[in-house]
Formats: sequence, structure tokens, C-alpha cells
Amino acid sequence: MKAMILLWCVAAIAAAAVPDPESLFDRLERGDIAGVRGAVAAARPDAATARFWEGMCRLHEGSYASAAG
Repeated sequence: MKAMILLWCVAAIAAAAVPDPESLFDRLERGDIAGVRGAVAAARPDAATARFWEGMCRLHEGSYASAAG
């Protein structure tokens, strides 16, 4: 339970560090991984936030790869 609360806190902080985080999550859902990486790089967030978004991209890449095949 504590880990889940910590995860939500990290997600909230990481989302606040980039402009329009809702659009980034929408892009992830659509499979636009390169677009998310580009937007995060352009925002130049701190290292922890960049790692969070890279982890989200890798997580979604894995789920799309397993769905394809």
C-alpha cells in the first residue's frame, strides 16, 4: 500500500514538471512514444522526472510489443 502511494506521489510530481502532462499520457495511450520522448526532452525536466517519463515510455513500448506479438 505504501509503495502505491509513493508511486502516485512520484507520478504527480513528474507530471507537474512538464507542460501539459495530460497530452503526454494521451500520446502514450495512442502509442506515440517518440512524441512523448521529444516533448519531455524539450521540457528539459530534472533527472528524476526524465527517468519517470522514460520508464513510462518503456512500459508502454513493452505492452505494445506484447500485444503485437
